This record gives sequence, C-alpha cells and structure tokens, in this order.
Amino acid sequence: MVKYNINQVAEEMDITPEVLREILDLFFEHIDEYMAQLEKEIKNNSLEEIAKSAHKIAGSGGAVQFELVRKLAKEIENSAREKKIIDYKEKFNQLKEMITLYKNLL
Repeated sequence: MVKYNINQVAEEMDITPEVLREILDLFFEHIDEYMAQLEKEIKNNSLEEIAKSAHKIAGSGGAVQFELVRKLAKEIENSAREKKIIDYKEKFNQLKEMITLYKNLL
C-alpha cells in the first residue's frame, strides 16, 4: 500500500508543505519525460541508456521521498548496469503504476 503524508515528509525535509507541493509539481511535470525516455530505451534494448534513465527516475523519486518509485527504478538501473536479463517492460509498467498511485494520493 502506498502512503504519503505531505506534512510529515515536509517536516522530515525541513521545508514547508507549500514548498514540498511545488517540488512535487515539478516532479510530476518532468516524470512523464523521464518515463518516455526509459520506455524508448527499453524498446531499443539499450542497457546503458536504460540504466541512465532509471537513475534519473530513482533520484527524482528519492528527492520527494517516493520510496517505492526510488526502489523500483534503482532495481531497473542496477539490473541494466549488471546486464541482467529481466523483463524490463514489466518493471517499467510496475514503475508507471507506482507513479500513478502516488499522483492519485496527492
């Protein structure tokens, strides 16, 4: 289950909830672009580029404390860096779903 308390996260980050909302707006403004890039790299089966794109998403998710997004993107990144054979498309779909869950919470 996905949980996210803006007030608690803002306090942990030592910022106001209003500032966190602005940061979240920026996250959601850019995440579609990052996800589109990741999807393209998965279709091209370019492991190096998959790792780079997933790294951006992991960092962005971590910055706003979307821990499930960060973990899943990090798993994709590490698998690609290690040239592991996994179902990247399935992981992408899970990541997309996770981002949608967070978005719907807010």
